[in-house]
Amino acid sequence: MGAYSPAPIVPDAELEKMADIAIRPILAEMARQGHPFTGILYAGLMMTKDGPKFWNTTSVSETRNVSPC
Repeated sequence: MGAYSPAPIVPDAELEKMADIAIRPILAEMARQGHPFTGILYAGLMMTKDGPKFWNTTSVSETRNVSPC
């Protein structure tokens, strides 16, 4: 499984719709609570006949944990 961005097969209007569904509400709420997000936020979306549906998010923050092997 993999992902890439921007997806050339998705029109800009659809990308904006996806951001409104999955990204902007999360960022706004975190900022409202005094914890603005910095890092990378990946949105997991399911494409349906009715348009994109929010599935989950994964984030990569500025701090990374390193575990020894």
